[in-house]
This record gives sequence, structure tokens and C-alpha cells, in this order.
Amino acid sequence: MRLPVWRGDLEAVSGRIIAQKEKNATFLVACDELLTAEVERAEAPLRFATTEETFVAEGWVPADTVAALTSDLQSATDGKIFISEAEFDPVEEAVPVEYHNPDFSKPTEMLMDIYSRPQYGEFDPTIFVSIVFPIFFGFILGDVGYGIILLALGYYLRKFLKDDAGQKLLDVFRNASISSIIFGLIYSEFLGFALPWDPIGINRHLNIGSHASGHGPDAVLMLVLTAWIGILHITLGRMLHMYNASKMMKPGKHRSKVIFGQLGWILVMWGILLMLWSLFEMPLMPVLAGYPAVFAGINGFGIAGAVLLLVGVVGIGQDSVLELMELPTVISHVLSYTRLAAVGLSSVAIAMVTNYIAIELIIEPQLASLSIFGIVIILVGIVIFLIGHVLNTALGIMGGGLHSIRLHYVEFFTKFYTGGGKKYNPFGKLRKFTED
Repeated sequence: MRLPVWRGDLEAVSGRIIAQKEKNATFLVACDELLTAEVERAEAPLRFATTEETFVAEGWVPADTVAALTSDLQSATDGKIFISEAEFDPVEEAVPVEYHNPDFSKPTEMLMDIYSRPQYGEFDPTIFVSIVFPIFFGFILGDVGYGIILLALGYYLRKFLKDDAGQKLLDVFRNASISSIIFGLIYSEFLGFALPWDPIGINRHLNIGSHASGHGPDAVLMLVLTAWIGILHITLGRMLHMYNASKMMKPGKHRSKVIFGQLGWILVMWGILLMLWSLFEMPLMPVLAGYPAVFAGINGFGIAGAVLLLVGVVGIGQDSVLELMELPTVISHVLSYTRLAAVGLSSVAIAMVTNYIAIELIIEPQLASLSIFGIVIILVGIVIFLIGHVLNTALGIMGGGLHSIRLHYVEFFTKFYTGGGKKYNPFGKLRKFTED
């Protein structure tokens, strides 16, 4: 019988705890930072080799900070210090890695760390991801209305995600939202409605509703364009693998095999493309089918493609015979990029169907002869309109974000990226809530 009373007391106590937390949150975080810094300072001598008269410390610092660090230590000790740079073998030792990217790419380092930090000496693809990820996102969710909503949502969430990782995530979200607005201007889309100008280059408007006109979306054009994106993206990945091998591997037969093997993948893909272009005419592709046949009904471009294909297979096989089992992925990975077109068209379709149901089927008929019942129906239509676009916005975030980053993690990174690097943690503490 006393259970309701206890439950009420528990809720009251929980409410007071939450109120105290909100009131003193900043102070508590500052105390935690201060005490953590004091503990690390007290434990510092345990990390050094010490005697009664001296101590020895060894550690890693970024190469571009060595001169400044040496000067500071000389000044702090009045010259009573000896500093030397030790040699190391990056192959044998786990060298910590610190990112060195331009400011606009720094937020994307968070996406890199989710996958894996690059090894020492490995090519850091952060700058590519920082440029291409927003483009992929905007290509999928190219709508001015949705872009503005996401941009506003990102700035609102900054009140709650105040840590470094959260701020970086919101910076990436901001860039993706701006890209969505830019592509929305190109596509002439605003919450599924057409803007007062024609789409530039690519039309994604479907023939839905009473005002439908035109030939419909340029689906074939979008599919071919995304296939081209895949071809170039994957080719770049294979070239970066060759670069990593030449930079990180010791000269020798094995390095040559790896480089030739990656070149083989490039030759196989472009050999298949040459053969297809020599047989069929495709939009946005080179027209090579009209040339006279040279052998067995195949023209010179087709034969050149077949030669590239055979040389590429040899290159892959000499590196690893088992890799030949992955040859079908040459086609499947390129076709995977067509999701950029498919997911984008599905988002447009949902937006236009929502508008058609809410406005043309529910709201507009009631405006012809307005009544109290009609007003209720209009309110229902408005609710359906809002719910439909809220859900489509959520799907746009998930679809645009997940598919864009998937193409990097699965199709792009697997061509060249090893990762597994050790994060550089400098000695000391970066204070945010207290002063030294």
C-alpha cells in the first residue's frame, strides 16, 4: 500500500538530484579536470628514470615541434639539460600518429578514428573524405528545405554536444547540410516541390500528382554518372595502395609484386570498360562501337581492352592467386556507387508522395467548400504533411550519412587503407574548464 508513496518520494529525490546536476555541472567537471591534472602531475616522476641528481625521459613529439620544445626546455632549465633525437625503425616500432590536416579537414578526423587511425607513414585520406563525403551526402539528399532543416538542427544540437568529438561531428553535419542545400538548388527541389527554375543538368522530379509533366527523372543519367564516380574513386584507391607500398615497404621483390598487383586491378577494370565501350553505346561514356572489326567481330579498342584484362589478371595472380577469386568485385564495387542515385530518388519520391497525399488528396478538396469538418480534415492533412517530412528528414540523415560513409569504408578504404595506427597522446593535459 505504501508503494505509490515511495515511488513519489523517489521521483522527488531524482528531480532534486537532476536539478543539482544542472546547477553544478560545470563546477563538477572543472573539479574533475583539476584533480586529474594533479594526479598526473604527481605520477609524472614514476614515468622517468631518476636518480638523486638527475633524470632521463624519453618520448615522442611531432617533428615540426622539436625546435620549439628544445628551446622551451633549455629556457626552463637554464641550459642544464641534454636533448638528443633517437633513431627509430617505423616498421619495427609502434610510432604514435598525430593528424596533420588543414583546418577544414580536421572535423573529418573523427570519422577516420571511427574506422581506424592511419599507421605512421601511411597515406592519410582524411582530406579526401572531408571533400567527398559532403558531396555524396548532397548528391543523395539534394533538397534546399531538408538542408536548411538539418543546418538548423546542427546548430541547435551544439548546446548539448559540447565535447570535442561532438563538435567535430556537428561540423561534418554542417558541411553535409550546406552541400544538400547546394545540390537542392541544382536539382530545383524544396521539400519535394519544384523551385521556380528548371533543374541544372539532372532532373529528379517524378511524375506524381496532377501537376506532373515532362519526361520524369533522369534515372539512367544518374546511374551512369554514379558509376563514373565509382570508377574514378576505386581507381584512386588502387593508386594510393601503390603509393603506400612504395613508401612503407622496403625495396625488394615483394614490394614490386604488390605494386604490380594493384596496377593489375586497375588494368582489369579499365580493360572491361574498353571492351564494353567497343560493343555498346552508353550515355556519358566514350563511343567506341562504331569502328571496324579487327578480329572475331571485335574492333581495336575491344582487343586493347582484352589485352589490358589479361595483363591485369597476371598482375593480380603474381601477387596472390587467391585474389583472383575477388575478380567479380571489380563490377560489383563500381555498381555499389549507384546507390547514390537510387537512395536519392527514393527520398524525392517519399517527399513528393507526402505532398500529393497531404495537399492534393486531403487539403485542396476541402478548400473548395470550407466547413467545420473540412477544417478538421485540413488539420489532419497538415499533420500528415509534417509527419511525412519529419520521417523523410530522418531517413535522409541515415541514408545520406550511412551510404556516403559506407562507400568510403567498404569500397574505397579496402583498396589501399590498412589503419591500426597508435594515437599520439602528448604528455600533459589540455585544460578546458580550469587554468594552470
